[in-house]
Amino acid sequence: MSIKVSIPFQDNINIEIDGDMGEVKKVISELDGLFEVLKGAVGELKPLTTTVSPEPVSITRSVHPAGIPTIAAEVKTNLRASLIELISSDWGKQSPKTMKEIIEALRTNGIYRGKSSISSALFQLSQTNKIRRYRENQKGEWKYTAV
Repeated sequence: MSIKVSIPFQDNINIEIDGDMGEVKKVISELDGLFEVLKGAVGELKPLTTTVSPEPVSITRSVHPAGIPTIAAEVKTNLRASLIELISSDWGKQSPKTMKEIIEALRTNGIYRGKSSISSALFQLSQTNKIRRYRENQKGEWKYTAV
């Protein structure tokens, strides 16, 4: 999940930080060093306001076009967990999904894996009864549903 932070300074100077939570935290922790570098170029910079909210940030799940759900950031690094999340979502439960539909949903979420990796992960999930895999006829392509 990408977030954007804007820090206003005097003289209409703003610093904007855009990235995932880890990247933004890292940049914010390194701001003192950045101020020292900028000090030589533009003089003393001080934030107009500094506020830190101790309250937890609420994360809302958004839906991509065609009803494809957003996969949680902490799950994206694990292909099998991402597949389970997709197939067990409302989108996955609407109708059985083909490999093409699943690849499109993964790519919509920024997960780019090869077809063979995805196929292998889907097969393994079906073997462990995490998802169901079947063909509508002998020559048809595999379809995947939640268990």
